[in-house]
Amino acid sequence: MPPINPYYNPGSYQYPPMAPTFQPFQQQPIQAPQQNDVYIHGEQAAQSYPIQPGSTLRLWDDTADIFYMKTSDQAGNITLRIFDYTERGTTQPMQTQQQPQPDFQEAIDKLDDKFQRQINRLNSIIGNLRKDGVING
Repeated sequence: MPPINPYYNPGSYQYPPMAPTFQPFQQQPIQAPQQNDVYIHGEQAAQSYPIQPGSTLRLWDDTADIFYMKTSDQAGNITLRIFDYTERGTTQPMQTQQQPQPDFQEAIDKLDDKFQRQINRLNSIIGNLRKDGVING
C-alpha cells in the first residue's frame, strides 16, 4: 500500500501549510549625538535651537562676538547662558596679572646660532664623505 499523503484532498487542491517566516530583528535607529559647537544667527536662533534632554550645546553667534551655552536637564528644562568674553550678569571681571614679555629676539638669535653650527658640522661631514669617495656629488 502506498504511503498516505496528509496534504492530499481529492475534492480540491490545497497548498501545504507554510512554515513560519523568519522576521529579522529590527534595530532601533541610533540617534546621532548632537554637535557640541553650532553656528547660529542671533539670540532668537539660540533660543529656538532644539536640544536633547540631558545635553549641553555651545552655540556660536555669527553676527556678534557672543556665544551661548544651552543646557537641558533630563526633565527637559532648558537654560540659556549668554557670554561675551565674560558671562553676562557677572559683577566683576577677573583680575589678571601682567607677565613680563621675554626677549624673543635673543631666543631667536640663540636658535639661529645653534642651527648654523649644526649646518656647518653636517657640511663638514658631507665634505669628508665626498673626499673619501663614499658619496658622489
